[in-house]
Amino acid sequence: MSSLRYFWEPEETKRLVELFNIHGTDWNTIATIIGNNRTPEACKSHFKRSKFRDSHSPIPEKKIVTATTPTFTPQQKYDIQRRIQSINTNKKEVNKEEEEEEIDEYNSGDSDDSDD
Repeated sequence: MSSLRYFWEPEETKRLVELFNIHGTDWNTIATIIGNNRTPEACKSHFKRSKFRDSHSPIPEKKIVTATTPTFTPQQKYDIQRRIQSINTNKKEVNKEEEEEEIDEYNSGDSDDSDD
């Protein structure tokens, strides 16, 4: 008879959520700590099915979203915009210089042909 368990005790689910808060999506580590022959896939699947099932879940959806979405202060946003503008300006200058060099090469190539 197999020792695999297919149902989750409430305490296991609570522990699963706690471990997720500590280890994130490292399901191998979580499964090892949970024990009871729980596979990483079983832990991941149960977590996805159960994390919002209970309205008293310690991990609200908004917390997960904001944890992956960077937020910037107004000063940081300003600095980023200035850097982007600077990069774009530099690209335009480089492109203009390259275009002028190509024109010079083309023109100098025409004059070489006329000398032959």
